[in-house]
Amino acid sequence: MMRPAQVAGLAWLRRQMPEPWLAESITAWRAWQMATRADLPKPGARRVVVVIRVACSDDILLHRGLLQVLGLTGLQCVIVLAMPTPAALALVRHEALREGWGLSAVLTTVADCAALLPLLAGNTTVVCFPQPAPLPADLARALAAGEACDAAPGTWDYGVMAGAAATVADLLCPDLALPDPGALAALAEALRNTDLPSEPGGDQERHDEDSTLLPHVAEVEAWLRASEMELPDIHPGDLITVALIEPDGNQSIAAVQPAVLGAGGQALCLPALPRHARPTPRPMQVCAIGRDQVRAARPVNYSLPATALQPSLLTAYLNRGGGGNPVIQAFADGTGCRLAYAEDHTGELPDVPVVWGVLRGSDKILAQARAQDLHYFYIDHAYFDRGHGHSYRIARNAYEAGPVRKVPDDRLKMLDLEIHPWRKGGRNIVVCPPTEFFAAAHGCEDWLDTTLHRLRVETDRPIIIREKPRQGEPWVPLPQALADAHALVTHSSNVAIEAACLGTPVFVAPTSAAAPIGLTDLGMIERPRYPKRQGWLAHLAYGQFTLEEITSGKAWDLLMWQETRGFV
Repeated sequence: MMRPAQVAGLAWLRRQMPEPWLAESITAWRAWQMATRADLPKPGARRVVVVIRVACSDDILLHRGLLQVLGLTGLQCVIVLAMPTPAALALVRHEALREGWGLSAVLTTVADCAALLPLLAGNTTVVCFPQPAPLPADLARALAAGEACDAAPGTWDYGVMAGAAATVADLLCPDLALPDPGALAALAEALRNTDLPSEPGGDQERHDEDSTLLPHVAEVEAWLRASEMELPDIHPGDLITVALIEPDGNQSIAAVQPAVLGAGGQALCLPALPRHARPTPRPMQVCAIGRDQVRAARPVNYSLPATALQPSLLTAYLNRGGGGNPVIQAFADGTGCRLAYAEDHTGELPDVPVVWGVLRGSDKILAQARAQDLHYFYIDHAYFDRGHGHSYRIARNAYEAGPVRKVPDDRLKMLDLEIHPWRKGGRNIVVCPPTEFFAAAHGCEDWLDTTLHRLRVETDRPIIIREKPRQGEPWVPLPQALADAHALVTHSSNVAIEAACLGTPVFVAPTSAAAPIGLTDLGMIERPRYPKRQGWLAHLAYGQFTLEEITSGKAWDLLMWQETRGFV
């Protein structure tokens, strides 16, 4: 385990590196990530396992020696990042998975790494950087020539070690030399003077994915347990690659893992990919690549069921302004998920978003989530006990509650709602159009005109248009407005739920939370529905939560519990 002085030494080193130097390291590290995602490992390439000790992901940029190894020609590098504690491992893994490279390297603790390395094939070369250091020139020449470390481990400058896998059990054990001020200064100077290849990974031989590399085999199943994808029948000597098949047919490499380091040679469990947390299946190709050939290539379908969602896969988005930030902050407090500002985000989403409303950048986050086919969570005012500081609704992959699930009525009883019998003798049709903001966000700007035209075709009943009441303006209470109503027509306003509770039949859009007890076809305006409402109301009560429940994490637990319930 790294001592406080060693961690402080790493932080000191980071402060000594000028911005251009760090920028160069960032560019090289990202270039390797892009190269790894672009190409499958080639059978026959010499494999070198490179182990570095880091306390956090920022330390990777100090490891010039690692970036130099990645630039050597003809090597297939397997990177192992060894963290001092499980807590540090969890933080680095979370960040790495969000950034898309968490399955391109092996992330582990120092203790587990020391136990796993001896499981590698005995002639596998292992290079260990216990501290940030340049790659010694003579070791670089040996690695490039394929002559390094076929016997006992050797030690080079700055504590860099290399040896055959069968002899490397203690490579990570020596303490870092960082606490010594003289050693730190000398190391900082050596790092500043270390040049990098123009494109780490760029000198490695590339290949085309053809039928000889990816043999056709019968389709098998990859499945998800909790948040992991389990791949059976893995050979200990394989490199396991997972390639996502893009809509244009191209492949994007999402994972490269040595089987023996991932699961002791029995089966490989890969963490869920945050930026690919999709509810619908997507084709993948899983390859087991041996030293000399692609041993197996399996087409599989990958999706992440809602029951596998975890807070580590989420980002909750605040807004600069508006009233939703307290509940977004409460959601982050209750789940421990990441926080960010919706207005700051550009490009692809790195994981599952949680947003409030549709203004101030939230609409763009939602649009991007749908474009990527990601799960998302939407928070807004509740169905009952509405108002900031009271209760809020939370829906997955929708703006409102969807099909009715089988849940008990305990939360409904707590609301103590008054439910009126259905009214069947009304005369008027009350139309409640969406607001301009709602219509723009949901793409239904012509809803009122279209709805009125259809109603006038289907019925000769009087039509009353009731706009959403505005603060400070006189308005007629809803019970009074519905006193002689045959039906209420709206898009997906909460007024439909209130009307149904008052006993007025409703006609709504399919996306409305009231759709399960209403109708969506205005052609049926003269024949409304009068269904039982108890199960539907219980379902809605399980889709809204008090601010205290959200802050405590109870809301998240209930959301995940609901995903296990069947539909009515």
